Amino acid sequence: MNARHRPGSVADRADAPWKDLITDAICYWEPRRLVYNGVLAVLVLVWAWPALPSWSSGAGRPALATLFVLAVAAKVAYCAADPVDVFLQCSEFRATWQRYRWVLFVAGLLTAAALTWLALAVLLG
Repeated sequence: MNARHRPGSVADRADAPWKDLITDAICYWEPRRLVYNGVLAVLVLVWAWPALPSWSSGAGRPALATLFVLAVAAKVAYCAADPVDVFLQCSEFRATWQRYRWVLFVAGLLTAAALTWLALAVLLG
């Protein structure tokens, strides 16, 4: 365990330097990006796999373009957690936030999964 993540280190204080706050946010959120992307990819594959033969005729190209735009939107939505995380780490609620920021991850993942499911239901019928 490195110095940034030991209890009582500079990164545990609300007045920690920006570099430490940003590093902490990156160390927390980036590994979870794999889970987020994996869940959304599984949803897309489960819904889109049966429809793939009809897409080879070219009729599915608009749906593919829409899925691409939605994938970019999902990436942007995930990135919105970083500034929220850094902002809350600057507050006096830093210790509480670090214990409960998983709630933001779960809420964001469930929201993204629901929106993905809805978009696929509309696009693929």
